[in-house]
Amino acid sequence: IFGHVYDSVGFPDGLLRDLVVARIVYPKSKLATIRYLDQYLGIKLPIDKVYRFLDTCDKNELTKIAFDFVSKKNNGVALIFYDVTTLYFEVNDEDDLRKRGYSKDHKNELPQIVIGLFVDKDGYPFDFDFYEGSMFEGHTFPVAVKALVEKYKFKSDDLVIVADAGMLSEKNINFLEAENLNYIVGARLKGLSEKIKKPIFLHDFTKISFFDTIYQIKIDNGDIRDKRLIVDYSLTRAKKDNYNRERLVKKLEEKINSKKPLIRKSKYLILENQGTVTGVDTQKVELDKRHDGLKGYWTNLKLESKDQDQSQNKNEPQEIIDQYHNLWKVEKAFRMSKSD
Repeated sequence: IFGHVYDSVGFPDGLLRDLVVARIVYPKSKLATIRYLDQYLGIKLPIDKVYRFLDTCDKNELTKIAFDFVSKKNNGVALIFYDVTTLYFEVNDEDDLRKRGYSKDHKNELPQIVIGLFVDKDGYPFDFDFYEGSMFEGHTFPVAVKALVEKYKFKSDDLVIVADAGMLSEKNINFLEAENLNYIVGARLKGLSEKIKKPIFLHDFTKISFFDTIYQIKIDNGDIRDKRLIVDYSLTRAKKDNYNRERLVKKLEEKINSKKPLIRKSKYLILENQGTVTGVDTQKVELDKRHDGLKGYWTNLKLESKDQDQSQNKNEPQEIIDQYHNLWKVEKAFRMSKSD
């Protein structure tokens, strides 16, 4: 079955096929893979041959095959998802690429690289790149997107890029707008100004399911563009937000009362006299409660009236939200490629 799937994508036959299928069936080290191929398939491979072969693999050639496959499957590629992960190495010394940085594997003491991955709407990975391990994930975003657009000659109006809030910054939004690229990205509601948040808090989500409004922004070249903010509310999410906050506050209060050491970076702590903790800031706790259950999304996709053959308007809030939530497919692809 796995061999048939491999062949249907169009990847080359030979040693690469054996290694890929073995990785899927028995995801272990290269030495363990060699033993598996010998024991169960009768394929004998010296480890040096495997390493030499991997050095000859052409990344651009293989990603082009993957892209052609998803393009044919989807009759073109219009909606793509981007996310990053880290891959650490069991070594002590850094080099030009492997550097210490924020590790998603909680291995901050080890050198790593940052990997950016693109997948299509069905979760098929079709391109990737890697960056220095110390590089902030948001800084990979414009580099990766620009390289992808140039590589596959995308027309900007035909492409929608979806990314999570970790990629969101004023600089990255300016980049997307300047390149005339459509986007859907997560919004950090707590970081927005009170002027923007006030109408959200006043919105009655029981009557109208979504808060949907447009703000004008000025990009670096001086142009004025429309940026759309969509917010939805979930009772389940609200209960989870409240539970997590109450648990955190309870732990803080217990540590304060028992005089145990505290991580003073918590936003709920009152700090006085050179960082001395004097209690929990109940005002900040109450202000945070206003965000319970809310989730925001930025996009420049305009709400378009339906055509005669359409049942609903194009780019409705729920459609935007559903597209954003497909980001889990990138995370799933990462888990599958990194897990043993």
